[in-house]
Amino acid sequence: MSWFFSTSQKLENQQLEDYKQEKTEQTVDVTEQVVETTEQVTETKDQVPDTIEQHSVEQIEQIVQRLHEEKQKAAELKQTIEQLQSLIEEKDKKLKEQAELISQHVAEGKETVTPETPKQPEVTPENETADAVKEQLKALSELVDARMKELIADRTELSTKLDAKTTQYEELIARVQEDRYRKDKVKILRRNINLRNLVSSVLDDYQHETPKMAGHDTAAATFLETQLEKIVEKIDADLRQEMLVPLVKGVEGSDFDAEHQEIVERQETDNPELDGKVFRSVAPGYVWTLPYIFKPRVNENGEEVYTYNFLLRSEDVITYKYIKKEE
Repeated sequence: MSWFFSTSQKLENQQLEDYKQEKTEQTVDVTEQVVETTEQVTETKDQVPDTIEQHSVEQIEQIVQRLHEEKQKAAELKQTIEQLQSLIEEKDKKLKEQAELISQHVAEGKETVTPETPKQPEVTPENETADAVKEQLKALSELVDARMKELIADRTELSTKLDAKTTQYEELIARVQEDRYRKDKVKILRRNINLRNLVSSVLDDYQHETPKMAGHDTAAATFLETQLEKIVEKIDADLRQEMLVPLVKGVEGSDFDAEHQEIVERQETDNPELDGKVFRSVAPGYVWTLPYIFKPRVNENGEEVYTYNFLLRSEDVITYKYIKKEE
C-alpha cells in the first residue's frame, strides 16, 4: 500500500508543477500583452501633440476612440490576470490538502495493510453496546415466539371447547323443542286414544252381552255395532295420521312384556303353566314416530336418522293368575 500512496503523491505533485507552469506561462503572455498595449498607448499619446496640427478633427476623434478601446482592453486583461491568479491559488490549496491527506495516511501506518489482509472491525463501546442490544433482541424474539406458540395452543384448545359447548347447546335446544312438541301433541292424542278405547270397550261389551239378551232386535243390534266399529276406525285413522301405530301383542297364552304392556286385570286359572301369561288384550298400546326437529342424528353405523319411536301408551292386558284348587 505504501507504493500506492508514494506513486499517488508523485502524480499529484507532478500535476501541481505542470499546472503552475501552464498558468505562469499564461500570466507571462498576458503581462507581455499588457506591456505592449501600454507602450502603444504611450507612443500614441506622444504622437498626438506633434501631429495635432497635421490631422483633421475627424482623425483626432478616431485616435481618441482607439485610446479608449485600448484602455478597456487593458482593464479586461488585468481582470483576466486576477482570475487566473485566483484559480492558481485555489488549485494550490486543493493540492496542498491532498498532499496533507496522503501524508496523514502514510503517517498512520496504513501503508502496512495489504490487499490480502482483511480489515478487522475495531472493538469500541458502541460496537459492544450494539452486540448487547442484538443479543437482547434475539432473546426477546425467542420469548415472543414461545409465547405466541402458547397462545396458539390455548386458542386451539378454547376453540375445541367452544365447538363442543356449541354442539351441546344445539343438542339441548333440539331436545327442548322436541320435548315441547311432544308434550303439546300428546295431550290431544291421549284424549283421542281414551275416546277410542272407550268406544272400543263399549263395542266389545256389546258384542259379548247382546247374544245373551233375550228378545233383542237383531237388525238394530247389527246397526249399532256397525256404527261403533266405524267410530273406532275413524279414530284409528286420525291417530295414524299423527304417526301413531297400534301395538297389539297380547295374544292369549303369550308372555307378558313388561316394557310395552300393562296389567289392568287378573284372570284366575288352575293351570300353573298359564300363570303370568296374557289372557287377552283390552286396549292396544301406541308407538309414536317423531321427527328430529333440529337436525338428524347419527346412529352407531354412521347413518343419519331423521325419526325416533316413542312409546306413548302401553298395551292394556289381562293376565292369568294361578289359583290352586282345594281338594
